[in-house]
Amino acid sequence: MMMRLFATCLFFSLYSIGIAQETSDVEMATEQTAQSNDSEGTSIVETNQTSTTEGIVNAPDNGSSTQTTEAGAYEKKSVTYINKLWSIDNSTDELKDEEKKLLLNAIQTQLVSKRFDYNPVSEEFVSELSNCMSEDTSTDVDSSVAMIAKCMESTIVPKILEVVNLQKEARAANLTTEQQRNSFFTDKTKSLGITMDQVDKIMNSAFIYIPMISDLSISEDEETYDISADVGIIWFRIMTSGDSAKAVVVVKEFKHSMASAKTGKVFVTKSGPVDYKTYAFRSFAQNAARNLLVITRKIPEFELSAQVLEKRASSITFELGKDEGLKIGDKFKIMESIENEDGSITLENHGWIMVKSVADTTSKHGYKSRGKVVSGNPYIGAVLTEFPRLPLDIAFRGRNFTRELPSYEGIDLPMAFGPSISASYNFGPFIGFRQFFFDLSAGIGFGTVKDNNLNYGYGFNKSLDLDFDASLTLKLPVRRISLVMQFAQFGYHITSLYSKTITFDEKWRLTDAALVLGCGAGLEFALKPQLSIGAGAGFNYLSIPLSSKVSSKFGKDDEWSSGFSSEIHSMNRKGLTFHVCVTYSPPALPFDPASMGRGLMGF
Repeated sequence: MMMRLFATCLFFSLYSIGIAQETSDVEMATEQTAQSNDSEGTSIVETNQTSTTEGIVNAPDNGSSTQTTEAGAYEKKSVTYINKLWSIDNSTDELKDEEKKLLLNAIQTQLVSKRFDYNPVSEEFVSELSNCMSEDTSTDVDSSVAMIAKCMESTIVPKILEVVNLQKEARAANLTTEQQRNSFFTDKTKSLGITMDQVDKIMNSAFIYIPMISDLSISEDEETYDISADVGIIWFRIMTSGDSAKAVVVVKEFKHSMASAKTGKVFVTKSGPVDYKTYAFRSFAQNAARNLLVITRKIPEFELSAQVLEKRASSITFELGKDEGLKIGDKFKIMESIENEDGSITLENHGWIMVKSVADTTSKHGYKSRGKVVSGNPYIGAVLTEFPRLPLDIAFRGRNFTRELPSYEGIDLPMAFGPSISASYNFGPFIGFRQFFFDLSAGIGFGTVKDNNLNYGYGFNKSLDLDFDASLTLKLPVRRISLVMQFAQFGYHITSLYSKTITFDEKWRLTDAALVLGCGAGLEFALKPQLSIGAGAGFNYLSIPLSSKVSSKFGKDDEWSSGFSSEIHSMNRKGLTFHVCVTYSPPALPFDPASMGRGLMGF
């Protein structure tokens, strides 16, 4: 009962600060795009360009990025997506239509950012591509990618070349006025069966992505409902050279995602109560889409970049802002130009910065965001490129566990030690802090027991601790070193003592549970943008007993008895704690820790 009370309190803490994995974005996207998806097959991102021929990449450039008009200046890209979930192995056969739509909407919601502006393109325009792709019988990723590229080059690419030829013909005709150009294109496009609006959008279709799925697994038993799959994304880039064009694979990558929910439970979400299957699938879809967002942001052409404009001590300014989706706490690599012996120039990573203030891009007086230099010594003109990561940290700790039996003589509990793992959600950017986290952690401790009764052939001789904690953590970085302050720590701690085997294979177990409040502080040292090490100490200042029970069993195969309450065995968790840790910021996770925990608890 108290465990469920703790879980309920934990959930409402998560819910109130908006970081519980409720997939509200997915629910909203489903409502907003369901109607448009029925009639629109693709969408496109248009660049802020005046010429309709600038979207297509004209000729390969030996792998160099064409994302900037000048070193470090980010330029918006045109992006089209195919509104269909492509399966490598018929995984979509197991999904309902509404589930396919929900997953597609989750992906679209994540990939739509302020650095892109989306406009719909009719299904008619890509129907040939869809029909060609539907004939795919490949069972592996490479074969499917090759087939899709071939379909693009036989359907969409010819349409692009027709428009390119129109542009050449228009230039040869020496049309001098806007009216002459409009009249020319209106007449010519009618013969192609497309509109002028579509011409503009075709020419801005430099990139196309297709979401894919494979290895879908759905299982259910009396305890849990589980869903998992490999969800991936394939990005193509349309390259033209003279009278030829082709679809080039920019990236193809899959990430495993999973979710679980307690069978038969109903979950409260922002859009109302949902059953356990719906909750699990929404959690799965949101996690998969978030992983694909990081994959997309890592594509060099899509990475935010800017030049260092000003430098003051350990602070720099650069020209990116809200309109590009910049957030407080984002990390950027410092890339500096190095001249090689042969005279060529390469960019090398020489540290990183963390965004501390985001400028208003719409300001009429110009805008400059500010970053704090964590490592390196950038010069004015150095290029900053974003370092995309999930908005959470995973920490692995080695720690101690505090406990004592103050009301029971003859038993001494030495300090226990063991590992713990925590997931820290950074919600600081939403309230103006670079690094303000909500932590969820679980730890397991192993220890011994000094029991005077062992002298008589019975008594407790070993212990097991299970701690579940939630807390708020503020990190204040100064270069590579961060002061870590943990407060409002709220925990549910369980300690079990186990006896030696005594007469007739009988064993005894004492299980004690308590609510614990504490605080702590420590230091971390950043080795890399995504990796740091640290140490810290804390103090549990309040321990509230919940239950203390003694139970027994006979033999290895017997079940523990229901037992009896024993107030004299109530334990005290007050005391000093300490830990060492390694903290990692992952690019992807197979599941969302908060969502998975809530699903398995069933609340």
